[in-house]
Amino acid sequence: MANVIIIRPISDRSWSPKELYKRALTIPHGPLTLAAHLINKGFSTDIIDEIALQETEVTEHTKVIVDRISLKAQNQLFNEIKKEKPVCVGITSMTGEQIRRGKIFSSLIRKADPKIPIVWGGAHPSLLPEMTIEDDKVDIVCIGEGDKSFPILVSELKKNGTNDLSKVPGIIYRDKDGNIQRTKLLPLYNLTNMPKFPYHLLDMEMYINNIKKDRIKRFFEIHSSRGCPYKCTFCINSVEDIPYTRSSSSRLLEEIITLKNEYNIDGISFNDDNFILDKRRMKEISEAAIKLKLNLRFRASGTIKLFLKFDDENLALYKKAGFYHFGFGVESGSDRILKDIRKAGDLTKKEIYQVVDSIKKHQFQATYNFMAGFPTETLEEYKETLRVIYHIFENSTHAIYPLPAPSIFMPLPGTVSYDSVVKLGHKAPKSLDEWSVIDHNHNMMTWISKDFYKFIAESREIINSINQK
Repeated sequence: MANVIIIRPISDRSWSPKELYKRALTIPHGPLTLAAHLINKGFSTDIIDEIALQETEVTEHTKVIVDRISLKAQNQLFNEIKKEKPVCVGITSMTGEQIRRGKIFSSLIRKADPKIPIVWGGAHPSLLPEMTIEDDKVDIVCIGEGDKSFPILVSELKKNGTNDLSKVPGIIYRDKDGNIQRTKLLPLYNLTNMPKFPYHLLDMEMYINNIKKDRIKRFFEIHSSRGCPYKCTFCINSVEDIPYTRSSSSRLLEEIITLKNEYNIDGISFNDDNFILDKRRMKEISEAAIKLKLNLRFRASGTIKLFLKFDDENLALYKKAGFYHFGFGVESGSDRILKDIRKAGDLTKKEIYQVVDSIKKHQFQATYNFMAGFPTETLEEYKETLRVIYHIFENSTHAIYPLPAPSIFMPLPGTVSYDSVVKLGHKAPKSLDEWSVIDHNHNMMTWISKDFYKFIAESREIINSINQK
């Protein structure tokens, strides 16, 4: 029985076989984080991770997740509600397909019991809370990180008719007169104080065995920081000031050792946006891994400029500790576009090549992520990106997948880049429903020409084909 049910809907319903290697069943750290805080406050919690309960159909060229919510997910939801009426149900959502499926879950909850409060949170509701609360499938929006605010909200909702939502920080809701009210956000949570994750709520073997990495049989993901000091224009941090915060080395090591002992893992991915940002923490983690003889393989990510701060001695230490793969957000091969999107301190093409050489010299594996279709980007500037990609292919001896095809740029609400495409004629969605059907197609990408879009699509196909060889 659960006081609170937390749902993570599927975020993408189709992918081509050639891009299947990018697809994986990822650990739902957001719901796990909320569940950890709720359990710490005495509330029982259940997590429904729809991707783990998916149903698919295979067409001629594409594997497609069915439109409906799977029977497994529906049964889990209805069975939990039948056991005990929850205080509320939380739904997390990014922009696009996750909204559409989240609304289907909301309808199922309304059908089961229309009096159960439905709380939406996550990236999209946090960016557009006023628009989100206007939807009839949403009762309350939790804005930003819910570490502190969500348990307070659940405590208040448990009071039933005597609750006072104005006491709950970081939410938006309708008062008894139907007026929209917004409360003040709390300061950022100190991740070092994070309670133990309740992995027992999930079938962790499914996640551990689903993700296949080079010379790793039992793989685990960790998030140890939030926020970013950079202001890349396509990122939500370009407008909202999201401070960088991280857990301490000792807290992180404690979690790594626990995971190794309890789940017999042999590889970890630090899925932070910029795990390599803190050079001192990198050194502490590496030295401890060597001293404790953890014998784990580590993957981490960050910016090109951050990696350039590591000398040969640093990189030799990381290698000895077990770091074998680094992921980089490069975005473009054009110096003008890199400057225009304010990529991590005005990254340059020269610096990209320097990191490619360093990765090769120290025999690391690497993933280089690019994007296509930025506002004001020209076809020739995109060709510069392709030339950089070709250079990486030619100089990445140790990479299994040197780099995926460039992702198609999608403007996120609340970002500088989004404001740019609106100025170029992009029509902004005006409801949660309209945001739910956002897709990477030319009809949406009105800021680039049809021929440019066609060229992007063809180049992606070629790169994905090469990646399979």
